[in-house]
Amino acid sequence: MFEIQIPGYVARVLETLRESGAEGWLVGGCVRDALLGRAPHDFDIAVSTPPEETMRLFEGKFYVIPTGLKHGTVTVNADGHDLELTTFRRDGEYADSRHPESVTFVSDIESDLSRRDFTVNAAAWSPDKGLCDPFGAAKDAQSRLIRCVGRPEDRFAEDALRILRALRFASVLDFGIDPDTDRAIRGMYASLSDISKERVRVELMKLICGKGAVGVLLGYKEVVGHLIPELRPCMGYDPGNQRHKYDVYEHCVRTAAGIEIPSYGVDKADEANLRLAGLLHDIGKPESAVVCGDGKIRYPRHESAGAAAAGGVMRRLRFDKASAFSVCRIIARHDSYPKPNRNSVRRDIAEAGERLWWQVEALRRADNLAKAEGAYSDDSKYFETVESLARDIIRDRECTCPERLRIGGDELLTLGVSGVVLGDIKRRLYDEAVDGKIPNEPDALLARAKELTEQHKKNAGADPAV
Repeated sequence: MFEIQIPGYVARVLETLRESGAEGWLVGGCVRDALLGRAPHDFDIAVSTPPEETMRLFEGKFYVIPTGLKHGTVTVNADGHDLELTTFRRDGEYADSRHPESVTFVSDIESDLSRRDFTVNAAAWSPDKGLCDPFGAAKDAQSRLIRCVGRPEDRFAEDALRILRALRFASVLDFGIDPDTDRAIRGMYASLSDISKERVRVELMKLICGKGAVGVLLGYKEVVGHLIPELRPCMGYDPGNQRHKYDVYEHCVRTAAGIEIPSYGVDKADEANLRLAGLLHDIGKPESAVVCGDGKIRYPRHESAGAAAAGGVMRRLRFDKASAFSVCRIIARHDSYPKPNRNSVRRDIAEAGERLWWQVEALRRADNLAKAEGAYSDDSKYFETVESLARDIIRDRECTCPERLRIGGDELLTLGVSGVVLGDIKRRLYDEAVDGKIPNEPDALLARAKELTEQHKKNAGADPAV
């Protein structure tokens, strides 16, 4: 018999409903996760009582918040956990491809489940009555299939974002898509233009992080091209290089999916932006192509062209400025490789910044992995050497930012310089320390500062304008 292991605070809320004679069913993602054999985390409850009555049932027992009475939702805080309780309902007509014009409260759970998007999201469970599965959620979960509840055309007409949600679920769950749902997606994806860019962005970023992202992004190029038209020129574009097995678009898709988040130096929160950088990293290649005298195609400055195009994509999809800045910098640096020696790697880290450097390096690795067989194996020793040097440089807190220069302004002021001259000398010291030309030690830095001060005085004395 199908069971869901629920925490005590959820059990107490369901017990309160049962004791009052009301029905309470777990719905949504927690039931889907349980059908897939995963431990559920987020618990939503559908209830048979109208919202005002639901509030009365819990008053004096739990803290209750009227979060969305119009749509039947109240929030119950149980032991510090917020649970949304929503009255069984049926949605009215959708006038804007997103919001129903009206909501009708109903008395049975099956009517409530009938309004949901996909079968795997349209099952409910209660401790007393077990699994309610009128649309075959358990079967589709076992078959690893995304299928709309009812006619796909009706579900997508109600909310066009469901088109992208279907692809997102297929990617994240690594599921296939039912043929009828597939046909509706391909016939109706243009209606995604009616959806807010913020909602599209959220679903797209989840999609590209899914374990089935390659299949979805390659299988639904027309949808991706509609959302990101800047990628269309990459589709079918042959890079004309023996090190590349795929067209530019497929190379970008496989790069994004192949990124491994390093355990060192990169926060898990950076993953989605890093995968987006992978998807867009060669977006500037088609416009940058040049046929050289030897007949080979090269792509000068395609990184900067790609960064500029990616910036346009992210502005259109309403990304925050910090994310856009990070992704564009990663793309701009992805094809600039340091030499495998300490000085060159230190300079590369200094120019990128420690946190961003590891993200750029992760993209460089994935970029090489997504080329022809053998291309990466030729370079694997290079990556091992560079990353080992980077770990040593960061561990030893070598001079990779001005704050690590081991001399301060007070010490330089004793040399009789100030203002612009002092700033220039400090910049020279920093550059030379980063490049390994002088040790980042106080005595060596002070001695070099004295030399630079003398040079400045000489130059100033020779210039009649000074």
